[in-house]
Formats: sequence, C-alpha cells, structure tokens
Amino acid sequence: MYFYSVKKNVVMMLIVVLIIGIFACTVFSQEKAEYRLRLSTSDPISDSKFKMGIEYFKERAEQLTDGRLTVEIHGGAVLGTGREGYENVRMGTLEALLEAIGPMTVYVPEYGILDLPYFLTDVEKAELVLDGIVGSKLKELSLEKGFRVLGFWHDAYRNLYGNAAVRSIEDMKGVKIRTMDAPIIMSMYKAFGGTPVPMSFSEIYTSLQTGVIDAVDCTVTSGWSNKHNEVSKYFTKLDYVYCWNLLTVSEKWWQSLPEDIQQAIFQAELEARRWANKEGTAKHAKQSFENWEKSGVEIITLDLEPFKKASEAVHIEWKKNATKENLEFYEMVEKYR
Repeated sequence: MYFYSVKKNVVMMLIVVLIIGIFACTVFSQEKAEYRLRLSTSDPISDSKFKMGIEYFKERAEQLTDGRLTVEIHGGAVLGTGREGYENVRMGTLEALLEAIGPMTVYVPEYGILDLPYFLTDVEKAELVLDGIVGSKLKELSLEKGFRVLGFWHDAYRNLYGNAAVRSIEDMKGVKIRTMDAPIIMSMYKAFGGTPVPMSFSEIYTSLQTGVIDAVDCTVTSGWSNKHNEVSKYFTKLDYVYCWNLLTVSEKWWQSLPEDIQQAIFQAELEARRWANKEGTAKHAKQSFENWEKSGVEIITLDLEPFKKASEAVHIEWKKNATKENLEFYEMVEKYR
C-alpha cells in the first residue's frame, strides 16, 4: 500500500511538473513574440484548400524569426473576407488576408483582366503572366493603394452550383446568382441573362437554404469546404475563369516591421506558396469535385460556346473603359491564350 501511495504521488508530481512546463513555454513564447500577424481566409481551416500551405507559412515564418513573429490563422471569414477583408487590410486593422482577386478590382481595376471570362483559363500560361511584367505591375499598383501583395496562390476554376438546373444559357434567365462584389463577374452573369446578387461569403449557406438566391458563383473547393453541397441540387461546369487568390499584407503594418522580419515573411510566403501551388491545392480541388459527385449533387456539363459568345460583350465593355495601361495588359495576356 505504501509503495502504491508513493508511486501515485510521484506520477501526480510528474503531471503537475509537465503542466507547469507547458504553461511556462506558452507564456515564454508569447512574451518572446514581438510581432503578430493575423491571417484571415474564407474557408474553415479544418477543410481549407489552403490548410497545408498556410500552416507551412506559419511554421516557417515563426522559425525564420526565431519566435519573434507569431502567426495566427483565422478561417471562416471571422476577421472579414471579400471586400470587407481587403478594406481591413488597407486600413491596417488586419495584418494579412488570403482572398480571391475579384474584390480587389474595386481598389485596383487592373486586376479585372484576370477575371475576364474565357480569357486566361490555361493555368500554366497564367503563371507565366503573373510571374512576368503583368504580375509585377499589378503588385506595384496594389502597393499604391495600401496593399503589399506577397504572391498569387492557386485555387480552382469558378463554376455555378445551387438549386437552379442550368443546362443551357437559356436556363440562366432570371436566375439569382450570388457573386463576389466584382464588377466583371457581375457583368458576365448579366450578359448570360442572370441576376447577379453580390453577397458576403458567410451568407451563402443560409441564402441558398431559404431561397434568397438560386445559385452561387464559386470554386468547387470553397463550396465543399463550407458544406454548400448540403443545400445544393446541381453543379454546372462553366469553368469560365481560373480563380487566383492574393496573399496580401497591410502596407501600414509592413512599414512597422524591421527589415529582418520582412525578409523572413517574404521567404516563408515564397516557400509555402511554391509548395501549395505545386502539391496542395490541385489535389484538394480534385478531391473536392469527387466529393461533390459522391454527395448526390447532379453534375451538369454543357456546351460552353454560347457562354463564350455572350461573354464577348463583357470584353468589349471592359476595353471601352480601360486605360491605356490596361489595354497594354490585355495585349500582353492575349499572347498567352
């Protein structure tokens, strides 16, 4: 009995020491961190297309700064997403955002060239464009508006899903479609005969469920991560544009950092993006599409020619209002088609 009591006390003491050690390490880590980067994204982190990539970024950034920088990942749009998220970054109330390009066109219209329907749909060619003069210029224009764009992250093709069976362009007439607050995408759906409804990402599930909207313009990955298949009957493959996401940091916040922290963030983002673009995102997109099929949602493949023809009006309108620089961008990108 005595031996048992001693053994029990020793075990309890070890547990207490372990708990104290963990607590001390946590406190030490928090005290050691001089800078904090909160990274917001739309999807829940547990099933995000960017999960592995942004976790890699967090681990590498903290490692390169020897713990002087702590990275907090916030999914589910809790710190703002879409236009709200970009505005928070611009104002400096949010350090970083990983978000689709669409809402950025409100601040930097030149990004619209990447949203033009059926224009730059080849991913490899798009990478050449973004790694070249066009990508560099877009980053410069972003900086002028208060956004420091670190990199372009892969996502997936944008499609249409919901409770409207769109089997032809005629079926688009009168369909209420949730879109991002992105002028070109909204113009495209008007050209198709639909009714675009700009809406926050967090409102989609309930709006589909209650019939406020009939369909959603989104990627297969984000739709699956946010369980939109639960309130959808149909998935129509439009594949009109490949969706790129920007990892953007607030320039106001950036200027408060010492150079060594800035360089560490640059390096961590570059490594994480290259790995995610090559390995993580494409596999997640493939798996997400398979999940949609298995969930019982009807997958509709249709003749895209009428949609491509209707989208020509969007290109004409965009070029009519484009600056000289925008038109030069258009000509550059057109060479890669």
